[in-house]
Amino acid sequence: AERADRERRNKEKDEDPVDSYGNEAPDSDDDYDRKKKPKDKKKNKKRNDSDDDDDKPRNKPKPKGRRQRDEPKAPKKDYKIFFSVNIQTDENDEDIIGNTKPLRPLLADLFETRTEKDVFEIKTRKKGNGFKIDFGIIISTSKHPADYIDEFDDLTENGSFQASIKDGFDMNEDLRVDIWEARYEKIDPKKRKKRKD
Repeated sequence: AERADRERRNKEKDEDPVDSYGNEAPDSDDDYDRKKKPKDKKKNKKRNDSDDDDDKPRNKPKPKGRRQRDEPKAPKKDYKIFFSVNIQTDENDEDIIGNTKPLRPLLADLFETRTEKDVFEIKTRKKGNGFKIDFGIIISTSKHPADYIDEFDDLTENGSFQASIKDGFDMNEDLRVDIWEARYEKIDPKKRKKRKD
């Protein structure tokens, strides 16, 4: 019985397969060939296209790189910078250094603030060999405020700060900046808007 079953199975392998309705069933290898043929046609098309274009130089599409953008400007932030400066001079009378109103526009120009109101709390105090001046400025800058403070050192070295003080207090003698210090605070943008109103 086993031998008969084996022979029958071998016979079925050699003959075309038939489905349950008596129709020829597609061969599994045949299905594989049908699926593969369209791919072969596409490959042949590509090969034929490249064969036809051998006479012409082939223009490859340019690779799409990142879009070139203008460098974004660093956002400007508002800071309060407080300066405390010791100035040496013989002209340190209270009536000379007491009136700070004419000094405000000069300091606003010197520090390039938006308005004169951005120079605030100008206070002077007489000292033994001169006087001390304290003032604050509000600046909007994209650089770090410490860099902006370092520029004050340049203003004292080239004499423009001393010239502004001398003009503001209507002094005759030359001034010398002895010691100065500065500190800064970041202004919250929300508070800045409220202050403008």
